[in-house]
Amino acid sequence: MNFIGIIIFIFLILINIQFVQVHGHGLSTDISNQVDLLDKKIVVEGKLEPAYINNSINYTDPKFFLRIYDQLANKTISDLDYDIKIFSNNELILNLCTKSSIGLFNSKLIPTNISEVIISKNGKELDSRDCINNINQNDIFAITSKILSHGGLYHLSITLKKTSGGLAAENDIVVDLFISIGEDNYFNIQNSTEEKNNIIIKSYYDSLSDINYMKENNTLSFKMPFNWNPIYIQQMEYLHIEFVLPKFFELSNTNSYGGLVFAKDLPRKSIVIDDYSNPNSRIIHLVLNNDQLDQLSRQISQDNDITSNQTLTSFTLYTIDEPQFPLDILTSNEKFLFQISWNPSIITPSIPINFIMNLQDPKTGDLVRHVNFDFVVMDQNRTIYAENLKSSFGALAFQYSFPDDISNTPKLIIDNINGDNEKAVLKLYIHK
Repeated sequence: MNFIGIIIFIFLILINIQFVQVHGHGLSTDISNQVDLLDKKIVVEGKLEPAYINNSINYTDPKFFLRIYDQLANKTISDLDYDIKIFSNNELILNLCTKSSIGLFNSKLIPTNISEVIISKNGKELDSRDCINNINQNDIFAITSKILSHGGLYHLSITLKKTSGGLAAENDIVVDLFISIGEDNYFNIQNSTEEKNNIIIKSYYDSLSDINYMKENNTLSFKMPFNWNPIYIQQMEYLHIEFVLPKFFELSNTNSYGGLVFAKDLPRKSIVIDDYSNPNSRIIHLVLNNDQLDQLSRQISQDNDITSNQTLTSFTLYTIDEPQFPLDILTSNEKFLFQISWNPSIITPSIPINFIMNLQDPKTGDLVRHVNFDFVVMDQNRTIYAENLKSSFGALAFQYSFPDDISNTPKLIIDNINGDNEKAVLKLYIHK
């Protein structure tokens, strides 16, 4: 994952430390911007695996990897003294000191929910209060700790000591990395133990709390710590939250959604519906890119104090009876972005509906010309209409009237797009 970031150097003479802001937070991995030291450009890379976990901590081969290297030579730096601190939910969960070591630390992780940290090197348990001397690339470490016992945002603070022979630095250098581990958050709709009745909210940033569904106004809300400071926002490429809703659920019975953060409207294009990936669920993606986050930060800062590192932020997803057009749908293999609008916006049986559609390149937003696809309406696993549509210009209009005996939730399938086995699926809501 590539991230757009900045380097900020702040010299604090009183404590004689140089602080370096990071390249940006990432899913599973974060890489700092370079630090210029004489003939070296120092880069710190951190990685936690797996990138996504669910409620169980019994997953395969969890790891922690850290590398400190010279970007010019692409060479790991030797003879380093450095400290590794890892925080989660503002709790220090690892505090490790090394001396005269190679800038490569690779450890197996044993996640646990207890606070005690156990570190072993080459099968021998160490005293976690002591510095580890002379780490080389063949050493095998294992760390039992809270790391990866849950998902969310992990803050890695790496201090490169001025005592390091391999740096020749005048001051200690502190590099902060931010690594997100995705996790499932479950909310039970009907107080049932059946998995099919669960709402799942997949967070690719930090842990969620206060998940709540309000049947009265058909809204789903949650809270999540988030840093709205403009400097931090500049480092982020995007924020991604994914809602997995059972298709029978009332929140799924709509043609469009809106979103709020701190009661501010989210951009319409930040919410994308996926009715294809899971046959039993509707998936809704909330994706805020850097520009959208920056605009929201400016709006929110007018009404809220967002100077703290992690402000508990409220997010809300709600249904919209009259869709906000156009609707954007990624095709099955994400080769195309299918865009659709219709008029009248409220679909009722026997009333002619005028559809306007186009295909775009999801990477560039450019219109795809010479399109060819099947326009298919399915109701209760039965095809009730199918017609092949073509356009040399990429955009086309088509009129269709839904029959009186159709259910409230048929599917519109745009199939066999340009013969590439690509399709887009949208569950429609019919008003009767």
